[in-house]
Amino acid sequence: MTESQPCDVQVFLSATYVGHGNEETIPGGVQCYVVGSTPRDGPCRGIIVLPDVRGFDGGRTRGIADLLARETAHVVLVPKLLCPPLERGTRGDGVPEEFDDVDRQDELHAWLKHFPWQGCLDQRINAVLTYLKTLGASKIAVVGYGWGALLAVLAAATDRTICCLGLSYPSLHLLELLHGGPPPEILASRVSVPVLLLPARDDPRVYWPGGTVVDTLLQRNLESRSTPFPEVRHGFVVHGQLHNATVQRDVRQALDLTLSFLKDHLSKPPKLRLTYFSIPGRAEMTRLALTVGGVPFDDRRVTREQWAEIKLSGDITIQQLPMLEVDGHKLCQSKAIVRYAGCLTGLYPADAFLAAEVDMVLDMLFDRLQLFIPTVSIDNPDAAASSRQTVLASEEFQKMTGFLEDRLGHSASGYLVGARLTIADIALFADHSALSGGWLQGIDGNMLKPYPHLKRHRHFIASLPAIKTYYSKVQGDSLRVKFKPDPIVIGYWSSQGLGAGLRMMAMYAGAPFRAENFKLTEQSAQEGGGFTSREWLTEKASMKLRNPLTNLPFLVDGDLVICQSNACYGYLGRKLGLWGETELEQIQCEELLGELLDLKNANSKFVYSQPSNVRKAAAELLTKLTHKHGILSKLEGALEEAADRGGTGVFFLGTHASAPDFSAWTIIHQLQVMARVFGLPSPTSTFPRLDSFMQLFASLPENANYLDSPLHTLLPFNNKTACFGSAPDGATYHSGMPTPFDKLSGLY
Repeated sequence: MTESQPCDVQVFLSATYVGHGNEETIPGGVQCYVVGSTPRDGPCRGIIVLPDVRGFDGGRTRGIADLLARETAHVVLVPKLLCPPLERGTRGDGVPEEFDDVDRQDELHAWLKHFPWQGCLDQRINAVLTYLKTLGASKIAVVGYGWGALLAVLAAATDRTICCLGLSYPSLHLLELLHGGPPPEILASRVSVPVLLLPARDDPRVYWPGGTVVDTLLQRNLESRSTPFPEVRHGFVVHGQLHNATVQRDVRQALDLTLSFLKDHLSKPPKLRLTYFSIPGRAEMTRLALTVGGVPFDDRRVTREQWAEIKLSGDITIQQLPMLEVDGHKLCQSKAIVRYAGCLTGLYPADAFLAAEVDMVLDMLFDRLQLFIPTVSIDNPDAAASSRQTVLASEEFQKMTGFLEDRLGHSASGYLVGARLTIADIALFADHSALSGGWLQGIDGNMLKPYPHLKRHRHFIASLPAIKTYYSKVQGDSLRVKFKPDPIVIGYWSSQGLGAGLRMMAMYAGAPFRAENFKLTEQSAQEGGGFTSREWLTEKASMKLRNPLTNLPFLVDGDLVICQSNACYGYLGRKLGLWGETELEQIQCEELLGELLDLKNANSKFVYSQPSNVRKAAAELLTKLTHKHGILSKLEGALEEAADRGGTGVFFLGTHASAPDFSAWTIIHQLQVMARVFGLPSPTSTFPRLDSFMQLFASLPENANYLDSPLHTLLPFNNKTACFGSAPDGATYHSGMPTPFDKLSGLY
């Protein structure tokens, strides 16, 4: 969001205005116009624009969404709700732009009856709300136009994360007219947040000051208000003809009022303070619910001594932790607190039965945790650990855990209750992460091994953007290591080769990963001599059940198994933000990686062909690569082109790192070492930009971890059968040589 700069609203209203956002299909299958981006630091504010019957590309809808994103929020979504459309609709949504909704009103109303709230529109809008919450939106406002204003009220009546509504020419009365629902006054009574009404001259007087809807809204929240526009017709903000001076004036005024109203209410955080010890314990699920829901809170973490002082102070009535203070009012009991947090954030279902199912899971998790309580008082650590293993194997524990495993196994959404994230998922995630992370000594990460659906669920919740960001900021907290997503696995031989750049990328981005390095084992004469790759072949047989294209290198990220080196570079680059910032840059990434794969293949052909004169073969390879039409010459040209676009020579894309940088640096570094070993000219000596890139890129502080790690200093460039670089520092492996580099698998 751009802060408080003068804004020419007229720019966003121009007939030639082209939206700056993108059309995306979010989880839940809802297509949306999305504009803006989440901030790197601080809370995120989101707005949902619910369009009128002309849909998510009708009139000035997208220009208004862009304006809201610039002035009031970080992310604005406009969902496609009325599809299939009437006739062709407007871009496949709603009714056609030229549709006469006065002369064809009966036809319009008959068509709208095909879109009930329950079971149709509520699910689509809930998907949008959930998506914003997973982005970490701390405040969500809803702006509705005409028909969309009715939907905004219905959404606010069931989702308490919505902080305010801006409704232009509202049509709440259509629910009673079309579906026999309650009158608009009853709908208004279900909304407790501030509401801005901007009715037009032909809108019912219930929406004007003194009208029954306005009076009801004021009874629920004194900050609600109505400002009528008596000189313009229904639909004026989005569809009014701006060549009419009166319409143009009122459109601008309506948008100014909406912007001011949204800025005021999006900036008001609730006053919450959560008190607990620094451990995850029984407060972590509430911390996460408030974080995911985007509700700011004071996370007060106290020591045992501080808690004793607080109890003696007489400042509390119930001497228990966790304790949540809401505007000074104190709430205790962990399940009560997390339910309140769920209501506040929309993570506790409004539907009574779904809410009961959430309660069922919370109570079951509490009962399951109680099984471990007797082990806490055991002083002997070994005896306590043994007792906890007995609990894990007990019928009670396995029965409850098996129920949760089976429930997730039959869940089409991946969530425990219904089709949305709830506090049940967060509580389950917190329990499993704490237990498998060593909260209770004697229980480790293998706890979930017999339960693949629960293991997948833990990784799934840990990977939600808001939760992932929350734990990415946690440093030096051994109890919370397991609250992070399962590390990506990078699999390759016990050599640098095609895996080096992938490992270097992960370390550059600070992303923990598990290196699975497969060794070639030297066989005895009785075994036939030579080398065997049985370690990899055994793993490959099982991995092929997950991906029939399995090969080295590979990545494992949750359920995904990605193979083929350039596919791995592409996936890891996108995941770590190292894949270009524009479509052109992404194309350049693919082009460069293709060229670099040719370079690596040429190198592999040399090192594994067993030439009779290795030095001569190395010289021929370098001559071929450095020829004026060779691959290194092409890479020099790519760097020159990047410099023409303002690049500093550090990166192939000019100003920021991308996947090809790591691929290029690792293979060219191998060629430089090869030249040194054989007393040949450096391959970059005739390419000043490439030579500078190698030095500058290596000097980046973000690359220090990799360059100092044994994955770079101890792993040989190539496997044991190579004629060059099959031992560390460019040496050649020989039978009986010590192989400490075969023992470098593990977490990095």
